[in-house]
Amino acid sequence: MSSPEPTAGTSDLETAVDFPADGNQSEEKRAAMRSPTAEAPMVWMDFMRALACVLVVLGHCTVNTRDLPLKNIDRVSWDASILFTVLARPAVPLFFMMSGYLLLHRASESYAEHYRKRLPRIVIPMIAWSLIYLAIRSYRSAKGWLTFGDWVRILLFEFPAEHLWFLYSMFGYYIALPLFRPMVRLELRLLYGMVLVWLITDPLA
Repeated sequence: MSSPEPTAGTSDLETAVDFPADGNQSEEKRAAMRSPTAEAPMVWMDFMRALACVLVVLGHCTVNTRDLPLKNIDRVSWDASILFTVLARPAVPLFFMMSGYLLLHRASESYAEHYRKRLPRIVIPMIAWSLIYLAIRSYRSAKGWLTFGDWVRILLFEFPAEHLWFLYSMFGYYIALPLFRPMVRLELRLLYGMVLVWLITDPLA
């Protein structure tokens, strides 16, 4: 049976999927196949990844200049570093949004499967690098080796190293992500309700 011709206004993602003409396929399956996780090229996503990578490098290149006092640097260089810092700010949020875009549409993936596939990827390096940096921090401590209580306090309430914040953020991100999947399944009443709650509670915060 030949595939139906794509109609006007049909997206490339929809035309990349061969839907049967008998109409027996459920809307849920059609929605899943139209999701960003369907096998279809997404050149724009590769472009966004490349852009985010460039912005991350740009942001780190300006740190040393940005943090210098004005008496140690000319004003033009300092203003340029601030400008590049502002331009680089979307870098990490872009990575988070791209991950959300790809993962929130996995309607067929159970909670258990989501956590089983992704948490080990972030938990293992997070624990390993945290312990490594805690050991280094303890070795360099002016008061000698840190106690076990110090290690627990740092792990629970601080970052063993400043740049490890990303791993801890990703851990919480992967934990919470499946809970937001109903929002992308066209459950508009839920979305409208959340917006209403936000409008009511935000002025009170």
